[in-house]
Amino acid sequence: MGKTTHGLMRVMFERQRHGANPMVFRAVRDALVAEYGPAACTRPDATIWQQGGIGIRAVFRDTTLEAAEGCTGAGNGPCGTTGQLYVQVAPVEPGVNPCAGRG
Repeated sequence: MGKTTHGLMRVMFERQRHGANPMVFRAVRDALVAEYGPAACTRPDATIWQQGGIGIRAVFRDTTLEAAEGCTGAGNGPCGTTGQLYVQVAPVEPGVNPCAGRG
């Protein structure tokens, strides 16, 4: 919630970790392209759309390789985090380029 407006500042949708995979991310990205057009930019950590002062950021992190390291007992299924997929919708701060890398 905004401190001054007391309104909603951002909305984030997150896919359950067992359902976060490249195929699902492509479907989410394709749906966003169909609705909002081509992305404003694609960074290593996110694909970003901008429209009317709103920024939409789709993020997919595939952590299956890192999650498998250190797991014991082969054949026990996934160990640790298997992936992360979320879409964040938030106002774009005036004068801030959401496509610029984080410094």
